[in-house]
Amino acid sequence: MIAELTLGRLAPDDDRAAPRTWVVALAAAVRALSVGLSVVLLACGLTLILWASAPDSTADAANAVQAGVVAFAAAHLVPVTLGGVTVSISPLLVSGAVLGLLSAVTRRARLRPVGRTQEVVAVLSTAAVYGLFVSVVARSFAPAGSVPPTAVLTAGAMALVAAAWGTAAPGSALRGWWAGTPLWLRLGARAGTAAALALLAAGALAVVAGLILSFSSVAALTGLVAPGVGAGLGLTVLQLLLVPNAAVAGTGYVTGVGFQIGQGDYTPFGSTVVDLPAVPLFAAAPEGVAASVAGLVWLVVPVAVAVLVGWWVAQRTRLVADRFLAVGTAAVVAGVALCVLALVARGGVQGGPIAATGAPAALLGGVVVAGVAVVGGLTVLAQFATALRAPRPAAPVTSTPRRRAAAAPATAAGAASSGDGGDGRPTDGNTPTAVAGEDASSDQAASVADEDTAEPESPESPESTEGTDRTDGTGPAADGTATEAAQDASDSPARSGDREAGDTDEPDADPAVAEAEAEDTDPARAADADADPADADAVDVAPSPGDQADGAPRDGRSHS
Repeated sequence: MIAELTLGRLAPDDDRAAPRTWVVALAAAVRALSVGLSVVLLACGLTLILWASAPDSTADAANAVQAGVVAFAAAHLVPVTLGGVTVSISPLLVSGAVLGLLSAVTRRARLRPVGRTQEVVAVLSTAAVYGLFVSVVARSFAPAGSVPPTAVLTAGAMALVAAAWGTAAPGSALRGWWAGTPLWLRLGARAGTAAALALLAAGALAVVAGLILSFSSVAALTGLVAPGVGAGLGLTVLQLLLVPNAAVAGTGYVTGVGFQIGQGDYTPFGSTVVDLPAVPLFAAAPEGVAASVAGLVWLVVPVAVAVLVGWWVAQRTRLVADRFLAVGTAAVVAGVALCVLALVARGGVQGGPIAATGAPAALLGGVVVAGVAVVGGLTVLAQFATALRAPRPAAPVTSTPRRRAAAAPATAAGAASSGDGGDGRPTDGNTPTAVAGEDASSDQAASVADEDTAEPESPESPESTEGTDRTDGTGPAADGTATEAAQDASDSPARSGDREAGDTDEPDADPAVAEAEAEDTDPARAADADADPADADAVDVAPSPGDQADGAPRDGRSHS
């Protein structure tokens, strides 16, 4: 029972059957009527309070109710005529309250449409019924001829926007359709809306600053126009209703296009000052003719907003093209939104000194579009250039270790060779293990047999490895290569100081070894070695254990 009475919305995955379309349309119509009735009662009640607070007023309660109905029509952007004078300015504070109330009621409705078709039907039903209600009530209870027939169009348009905004709640079909649009479009719409709101806030702040600086003039005008309590209260309420209009005009001043009050034009670059009516809100207008430093400082605000738009978009998109598209979308959204606001905020009293007030709509929208697009685009471009110039983290450098020849058993018993120090040199005095050659051209270097420094008493002392590491990894090393480790061992007698036993003096070079060296340095063999690409990566090896003790091979050829 409690779940049935709550105002929660119908979830998309709810097991309950979707309501019929005509039921959805009827529910939307009832909501529209309830909101319209609430707004008109509020307007009439406010005018009755103001009438009661002014005992010296000659009007009666019926006139106060009619004034409330006229204000109700004016809040829906309808120009009204009173005593032959047409008032075309609309109190945007009441208009905003109507939009917010209608949107909230639509969003919080118990009976929600399911599917895109029902949502569209609900929105159209709300707009049509609300527009008809405003037109009928205004033309029926307001003074004759004060409300034009176009009230149905403007009120219906307002209801259409509010109902669409309220229907597009999370989980709705409209929200799902919007979520399927490109990312740059959604980001641009959000950034443009935020930019428009930021500029509006800056305009309102400029108006407040002007009122504070001219507080003495505001107080003097209020006492002059409305000396009594009731009159002062009515004047204050009227000015509060027009504060959003003043904020839009202030936005025009902040962006540099300025605003208009009657025949006077006011911009940060200079103003055309005229005598204004005794309205306290007009005291916020600049008094100087020339450009002022305070006015020019406000121009920093739209530039900062455009920079923030570009930065925000660049942080949420990867592709540069998407960033520019998002910035362009934000510029269009912000410009169109402020242009529409300037259109509905403009107005005045026809035939009087303030026939037109507000910012120029087309100029304001164009300046905002151009400013956000150019400055935001430059911000995106600057971030892209900064990312290109930023030093990238260097990749970790991994050195490839020198390939070592696999150790082979030195004797038939399978004695393993001693460990080396990482560069092919022995660390324990035993015969060095062969390592890969640096270049095939090093074949001209003499190959010194490791057995020349070996201990004669120990038959297992000479250790060497068969070269098994060719370029293809299958055959023996190329002819004419010698071990670097063997040469290092012959040049450094101190490495053989920790032998097991025996004489540490090096024996005289064997003639067979010298003959092998001469054969290895033969130019013809060196040319053959250089010509063979496979020999470039050949491995230098030491004599195998099967060679003769004097270092010469059994078959009379040079070492392999």
